[in-house]
Amino acid sequence: MIAISVPRVPVLMYHEVADPSATSSTLAVSPGVFADQVAYLQDAGFTAITAGELSAILSGGEGKLPERPVVLTFDDGYENFYSQALPRLVRHGFTSTVFVTTGRIGKDDAHNRMLNWQEIADAEQSGVEIGAHTCKHPQLDLMTAQEVREELGVSKSALEEHLGHEVPGLAYPFGYANEMVRQVAVDLGYAYGYCVGNALTTSHA
Repeated sequence: MIAISVPRVPVLMYHEVADPSATSSTLAVSPGVFADQVAYLQDAGFTAITAGELSAILSGGEGKLPERPVVLTFDDGYENFYSQALPRLVRHGFTSTVFVTTGRIGKDDAHNRMLNWQEIADAEQSGVEIGAHTCKHPQLDLMTAQEVREELGVSKSALEEHLGHEVPGLAYPFGYANEMVRQVAVDLGYAYGYCVGNALTTSHA
């Protein structure tokens, strides 16, 4: 039997890039720390690819992995991706994927402003992939199939309408998805879905 080499690709998941004192999120990474991390990846010879590019390569589509690939993802769609993370990514020649919670686009509260449609479009023009992260950010595996269909369908349709092209990518809120959730995503036309796990991404994930 011939052993088949399965590529193993690190995926780094971020939420906010902000000073922890300026946000209510416990998942924030400070701009300085983020800058150090991106600089390290560049110095170590990593090449950033989008989540969609990785999905296409692992599923047997066109393209091939760079020698040291890495995927950088950002969940929820906070404005500080645009003001803090994106300039640092561009400076180092890195791309990324932002999974946007469409029901929160353009909203603001005392601590967290979310990306607006213009910022999302500008980010995409800079080479960033935009993916869906549902409409209201619920835990999908606790919902009915119809509720899941509405969450995933509304989110996908809103992004496609505003961006003017198909949006194939999805990140499951909280990283949770069961067989029913995954099947609904497939039925709605999503080409790939990201969950959460302390492991490297492979074609079997």
